[in-house]
Amino acid sequence: MSTLSKPVITKQDWLIVGFIATGIVVVAVVVAILVYAPQRAEVRKLDEEIATTQDELDVANETARRMDVLEKKLQRIQLLVERFEAKLPTRKEIPKLYKKFQVAAGKAKVSVVEIEKLEESTKAPRVEIPYQFKVSGSYHQLASFINSLEIGERFVKITDLHIGEQERNVSEAEFRLTTYLFTEEEAT
Repeated sequence: MSTLSKPVITKQDWLIVGFIATGIVVVAVVVAILVYAPQRAEVRKLDEEIATTQDELDVANETARRMDVLEKKLQRIQLLVERFEAKLPTRKEIPKLYKKFQVAAGKAKVSVVEIEKLEESTKAPRVEIPYQFKVSGSYHQLASFINSLEIGERFVKITDLHIGEQERNVSEAEFRLTTYLFTEEEAT
């Protein structure tokens, strides 16, 4: 047999193959570091954005599904606000409140000792309009008077109520009554 038919691999051939293999590995590592890693980071970032957008879309879809319920709830709230606003006096009505308080006292058969309008205070978005009351009558007359103020046509808040001892079936009561205006009403 001849030597031509049997290939001989030399040490130099192994070195060349080793250098080529090492070069392929180095190129693969460089490609992975310079190309693949940044692209992988960009893909992760885009995946996070997609997940966030999907969550927002899910919330929007849920809101859209509940739109009828939310609209009905809004209508109920608007009705409550309208009712509340209807119970608030207007700026023009404030001087007439004093007379209305006196009429309510007369109906309850309570003697008005004093009704003093105190200084208004603004606590945005509202203006508080306080009155200091001093009235006298029987316990039931006083209760009837205070009840008529609380359930009257205008919204009021009664605080600092003090009822003195009865003498000959008559007590003296002092309390603060506050009504409110909204400051937005001033602009109209």
